[in-house]
Amino acid sequence: MKIVFKIRRTGLTIVELLVVIAIMVILTAVMVPQVRLVNKDRNIREAARVVGTSIGQARDRAIATGGAGLRIERNFNLVDGTNAYYGGTRLYVMRNVPNYQGEGATVVRAPVDMEPPPSPEVNFDVFIPKPYQWDVQPVIKVGDRIRFNHGSILYPIVGFPNDGPVTPGQIKMRLGGYPDAEQDPGILPRPRITAGGPTSSFSIERSPRRIDSSRVDLPDGYIIDLRYSGHWSGNSSRFCIPATGFVDPDSNPGIELYFGPDGSLDRMRVEGGLDVNDSSGQVVMLPVNSGNPYLPSGSVDFFVTEYRPSDAGLSGLNAAQSVLNNPASLWVTLGAQTGGVNIGYNSPPGNLNTVPQLITRARALSRDRTSANQ
Repeated sequence: MKIVFKIRRTGLTIVELLVVIAIMVILTAVMVPQVRLVNKDRNIREAARVVGTSIGQARDRAIATGGAGLRIERNFNLVDGTNAYYGGTRLYVMRNVPNYQGEGATVVRAPVDMEPPPSPEVNFDVFIPKPYQWDVQPVIKVGDRIRFNHGSILYPIVGFPNDGPVTPGQIKMRLGGYPDAEQDPGILPRPRITAGGPTSSFSIERSPRRIDSSRVDLPDGYIIDLRYSGHWSGNSSRFCIPATGFVDPDSNPGIELYFGPDGSLDRMRVEGGLDVNDSSGQVVMLPVNSGNPYLPSGSVDFFVTEYRPSDAGLSGLNAAQSVLNNPASLWVTLGAQTGGVNIGYNSPPGNLNTVPQLITRARALSRDRTSANQ
């Protein structure tokens, strides 16, 4: 008897293999954009979480120690169409430091402000004995505040001018403020000082100092766009638009938030920048390293977005229309009175005619959308 074995071949034909490959290519083409969107959404949320967490750490430290702060520094690799360093990517928690006290301060009227009110700014110069460590490490900096004779009023230190002679062994500080502070709670009052005579004592409340080991960087490709971030009080806002001409990374201009012992936002300061007037849209330069502290009573909004090379060369209205209409962005809002943080979606504001209108509209839409989702 003859036994015949039949061998059955299994496998795919060329046609079947090509069909399978075609299906895989189609699925890949459909899925890759979705994966990218998921990754982008996750990364932007991580960037916003970094900002919110850093604010929370500074607030918690202020409650525990009596005062603290947060510093946001600009990235010198991010330059827009006006050569402005507009992107913040690095954050530091700031620790509280002891006051500096002494005797023998002399107050004089600053020579740059000889016009009587209503001049836009009233300045005074204060001469104090030079701290012994001043030449090695400045003990006092712009943004610190000084009181005289154990008084309750703190005057902001806005600069260390060299526009006149200084007695050896002394340093000169300039105090600043604005005469219309009673009408605008967002700015500091002008000093009410009797110039021309020495005071018996002074105490300088030093602002929190940066903790280098606390440095946190946003994920690669994501920034805090400082052109559209700033103080919001309901009826007016000051936008942290960066100024041009900064070249020294060791003196990186940034934004500093100072928290009080109750966790509320005591004040904020912008080192160099532009101030946008809401009603007129006029842009006013704030001098480098001499920004007066703000006293925000509403909230401070940080616009967290992706860095897009196509937007980097834009400026002004063109940049605002492109960046603020990007839905892949988030707003991190800091409540000034409570120190609480909220993260909200960005809703494109459309094509309005001015930068302040675009910013105000985008912030309002973000609040409405967040409230609706809650």
